[in-house]
Amino acid sequence: MSRRPARLTQGDVARAIRAAKAAGAPSLQIKPDGTIIVDLLKSTAVQETGDAVEPGEHFVL
Repeated sequence: MSRRPARLTQGDVARAIRAAKAAGAPSLQIKPDGTIIVDLLKSTAVQETGDAVEPGEHFVL
């Protein structure tokens, strides 16, 4: 039995993150079904939370 193709590849995620940064988007959502949502407007909930990734922090894709 073969594996099914990935809904979202690591390259897709990397491209979405780069594009969101270039557009100045405050947040990016990636859903399990492969949907990528780039929030271009700052919401009050995003502004109030201090959970943003700092420039010195890193994460693994």
